[in-house]
Amino acid sequence: LESAYQDSRSCNHDFQLEILPSELVALIGDAPADHLHRLFGERVDVIKMRRVQAKGQCINFHIDHAARTMQVPLNPEEQYKGGRLLWITERGLVRPPRPAGSASIHTQGIVHGVSTMEEGIRCGLFFLQYAPPQGVSEAA
Repeated sequence: LESAYQDSRSCNHDFQLEILPSELVALIGDAPADHLHRLFGERVDVIKMRRVQAKGQCINFHIDHAARTMQVPLNPEEQYKGGRLLWITERGLVRPPRPAGSASIHTQGIVHGVSTMEEGIRCGLFFLQYAPPQGVSEAA
C-alpha cells in the first residue's frame, strides 16, 4: 500500500487502492485470503486498501452505499492518534477495539463515522458487497 501510494505521487491524504482477489493473495498468501473470504461469508464485489494520513479531518456519521462492509486494520492503533471507528447503536455510541489484523463487519443500516485523525497514518483493508441492481435476484 505504501509503495503504491508513493508510486502514485499522490498528495491525497485519503489514498484508496482497489485490488483484485489475486493481488490480495499475492500480498498476504492463500490461507489468510481464504480466511478473510470465509469470515466475510458472502460475495465480495470490491476489495480496497486505504491509507489515511492525519490532516485534522474526520468522517461524518453516515451509512454506506455498500450493503455489507468488512474492515481489517493493517496497523496498530498506537501508530496514529484519532481516526477511531464509531458506531451508533441501540446502546448508544460504540467505539469497537480494532487491533491490527482484527475484522469488523457492518451492514448498510449501521450509522457510523470516524473521529478526527490527529496524527500518524492509518491503513486498512476493506471488503465491500453491493446490493444487486433492482429487479435482479442474487441467483441471476
